[in-house]
Amino acid sequence: TTQTKQHARVTFECDCSPRCVRRRNRQGKMPKSAWEEAPQDDDASSLGGDDQGQSITGFLFGSKGKASPYNSDDMVQRGQPGQPRQPKLDPEGLPLQVRFNRKPLQPGALLGKCRRNAMTGEIVLQKTNAYPNFQVVDLAGRTQLPLNRADLEQDPYIFRPVPLLYRTWFYQSFFTDPDAIRGPADLDFVIRKTLSALALDASIWDSRWSPMMAYALIMFISSLTCDETIIMSAAGIGILTCAIASATNTPEAYGKDRMLSLPIRLAYLALIVITFPSKSMIEAIGSAITLLMVLMELVAGDLQIFPTYRFHCSYTLKSSLGCRVYVCERHGGSGLKEAFDGPFVRVDEKVTGISTWQEDFHLIAELEGLMVELKPMLREDWTRAAKEYNWHLKALTFVSVPLCEAPPTKVEVLDEECEIIPPKPGRPAIRNTTQIDSLSTFREAREVFDSTEHLDWMIEEVEAS
Repeated sequence: TTQTKQHARVTFECDCSPRCVRRRNRQGKMPKSAWEEAPQDDDASSLGGDDQGQSITGFLFGSKGKASPYNSDDMVQRGQPGQPRQPKLDPEGLPLQVRFNRKPLQPGALLGKCRRNAMTGEIVLQKTNAYPNFQVVDLAGRTQLPLNRADLEQDPYIFRPVPLLYRTWFYQSFFTDPDAIRGPADLDFVIRKTLSALALDASIWDSRWSPMMAYALIMFISSLTCDETIIMSAAGIGILTCAIASATNTPEAYGKDRMLSLPIRLAYLALIVITFPSKSMIEAIGSAITLLMVLMELVAGDLQIFPTYRFHCSYTLKSSLGCRVYVCERHGGSGLKEAFDGPFVRVDEKVTGISTWQEDFHLIAELEGLMVELKPMLREDWTRAAKEYNWHLKALTFVSVPLCEAPPTKVEVLDEECEIIPPKPGRPAIRNTTQIDSLSTFREAREVFDSTEHLDWMIEEVEAS
């Protein structure tokens, strides 16, 4: 059977079968249908961008990296008294309407909250209550988004934010440095300097972590060699790489961390190969493990720059649209769009005023301290948003930037299927309706068949409705 038929069968059984009613009462919730599966981890980054930004935007700060701003991992119970109704669904089992709530952005909410871990190379953003969770960005400055999914999919002003974490670190470092903003008389000088820096914006394994991460373990493993020179050298390299990583933890020098310590680490590798203590079994094993770990650190760290360097890029600011939104042209990043961005999607001319949108053009915005790339919402993105809304039955969130002026739209309300089902005592029967006709039929059948459990249950449900 198709997925739609599976859903219809499950819904019918859960509403009309006494066996399912008893099972539902024991479990305390409705059984899940075929399309009501929990969101998987591979969907987590789709509406919020790359994995590197799962804790930043797009299902912002979701629990365990899942595509959800809510803490609960269970589907919201629905369809029973005191519970929400099941929204109207399309043939694919997705709700026809998705509700969004607007979240305000406080000025400078994230400024000064971004730092880089000198050891791991990861960017850490300290979340504040003044910076809300949000999934999409509206560039039309609206307080309410359309409810119907068909209207949302055709809306050119709604974008998916993809965080640029390293450029956020650049921007905040330059912005908080008085010497950095004493440039020419240009209001966008800090933005230009941030975008012109060569950086890796994709979330992939690279060489930005410090060798200290490996030498913290090598220092202990080297003690198995029972060689004072090897042991003391490993400890010295560990301390030296830690000092270099801390000293070069700036936007201008973070890329030189490994380069400065590479000659010393190569000399340490040569020392192990030349001496290679092997007087006993423990010394031989310790020397082999130490040599292997030093080689692995060089391959996973320094040599990793060669396959990832082609993804490094910089940007030139083409035009400032206002409200801290910019059209930029990418330089470098060969294969970046094909490997990480998916199909090429043009930004509507209503937003940028550019009729010929090129593949190396990007729409980048600064949202109160956070640098993000704004990408048009695809049909797949709206599908995942609908799954998320149907799973939790809670409004998704958006932030509004008054860049454009969208055509006025009528105020919409959710269908009655999304409201809370009242308790049974509060549900009076409606005369001259199908329910009353069915009730009369069931009562006649009960008299003919001398009462059955099935008919008694059906009559009770119809009377309550």
